[in-house]
Amino acid sequence: MVLRWTPRAVSDLEEIADYLLSVHSASWERLIERIERTLQYLLQFPHMGKAGLAPGTREFVLAGTPYILVFRLKGEMLQILSVRDGRMQLPPVSF
Repeated sequence: MVLRWTPRAVSDLEEIADYLLSVHSASWERLIERIERTLQYLLQFPHMGKAGLAPGTREFVLAGTPYILVFRLKGEMLQILSVRDGRMQLPPVSF
């Protein structure tokens, strides 16, 4: 399984980093560790998580954080579409 990040997901992560590094850098370090650990699991078990809001997507809550990885499977590729804050109410999203 190959892992790919979309530009949108990278941008989401950069925004989260800007915020967390400005308020508490240790929170950013913990989040990165959780993301890395979660991605290891998802690459082994890509159907983890729940069906996403947009058709063909899946979502996985990063334990102990408000953040959600939004991803989809395309053949042998796990594509990270977005990293969103689960506390925010968003309109329907399409990818």
